[in-house]
Amino acid sequence: MWPRLWVSARRSAVQLNIENSLKVSLRASSSQAKQVEISDAKLTNSVLQTEKFHDIRIYNEPIPQYLPGSNEIKDLQKALKHYENNCEDIPIVINGKEIREGQETFQVMPHNKNHKLAKYYYADNATIEEAIRVSVLKQKEWDKTPLKKRIEIWERAADLMAKKYRADLLATTMLGQSKTVIQAEIDSGAELIDFTRMNAGYLKNLAMEQPLSPEPGVTKNHLRIRGLEGFVAAITPF
Repeated sequence: MWPRLWVSARRSAVQLNIENSLKVSLRASSSQAKQVEISDAKLTNSVLQTEKFHDIRIYNEPIPQYLPGSNEIKDLQKALKHYENNCEDIPIVINGKEIREGQETFQVMPHNKNHKLAKYYYADNATIEEAIRVSVLKQKEWDKTPLKKRIEIWERAADLMAKKYRADLLATTMLGQSKTVIQAEIDSGAELIDFTRMNAGYLKNLAMEQPLSPEPGVTKNHLRIRGLEGFVAAITPF
């Protein structure tokens, strides 16, 4: 009688210990699973979000015919008259500040060298160094700008050149470099618009390309497009 009771009691104690161990184990597993979920979430959130673009259109800017009496001819003639009768003042611009210091020089018509079209200024060493300093600082700010915002800026610039400022681009090129309307259109109109708009389109294509991530919960591969270090000196050919 007594041995049986003792064995039964001992079995109950063992079962209770096993059940308690299982409960502890289940709680530990559940806690570990939550930790893994939190870890995965932190890993995913620590990666920059990939910007997606679906309106990728790369095309050549149409060249107007400039037929007699057309609106583009009228706009061009108006712009030619304005720039031919006014000597434009072109300051040095650094970080939005206009600077009119240094040696004054004039842009003249190649076919009429006594006719001054514009006055500009040769930057001295101090001005150039300030431009470099500001460019390096702005590069860091630009690098933090979302790609969508950057592309919007460049596409708006292309649209403004294609419409609002097209006649101004052509007129200043025709007078400043002695070019015909078609030559000016190719050099400063359609080509400049194409470069601006197409490169924005190429950036969209690049942004859509991301490296493979076989186990994104463990390792998330990400391509980040960064700007150039330092500054860029762009010198026009004319």
